[in-house]
Amino acid sequence: IDAGTAGYHYDVMKFSDVVEENNARTSDQTAAVIKAFYMMENLLVRPDSWIDVEGTIYNHSDLYCSIAEGEKTKKPEEREWNIHIRSCYKRKGPGGELQTEFSPESMSWSYLLDDSKPVPATPESPDYRRQSWWPDRMPTELLELRRLDPVRGMTFSSQMLNNPSESHLSPFPWDPDKGYPRVISKRDFL
Repeated sequence: IDAGTAGYHYDVMKFSDVVEENNARTSDQTAAVIKAFYMMENLLVRPDSWIDVEGTIYNHSDLYCSIAEGEKTKKPEEREWNIHIRSCYKRKGPGGELQTEFSPESMSWSYLLDDSKPVPATPESPDYRRQSWWPDRMPTELLELRRLDPVRGMTFSSQMLNNPSESHLSPFPWDPDKGYPRVISKRDFL
């Protein structure tokens, strides 16, 4: 994202993992990535040119969240981006059914839980009721070990849950099953 691009023009641009741990640590770094990304739009040569972006959310003010939050404020027919976002665990749709939509809004939906398994005693206990999208490759037991690991917990939240503040290790933990909003507006906070 920070490579020199003067003189280049494109029909299609693909940005893969432009947000990373090393450029998402401070607000200045995240702002620089966002600014560089939006400057890249000027390199597209035709009105039907397009940009593809994929990666992992590192914090709620990084480029990916900036795009997603901007799209959430628009009417669906006015949105510029098709956004696909999901975590390693299945979620319940608005009617309680298995999630089939993977929008930014869907990240606040509750997890789809297997009620035949016991409720964890504390947030620090494994929650084997959660259901992995990839049970053969990454079973819930393995995911829960990583989620609760003191070293891996915060990284797990970003990399596997696509929500950096969902870890119980976070200074501001957020649990979608409790229905707290992911973002609190300044107006509501005061």
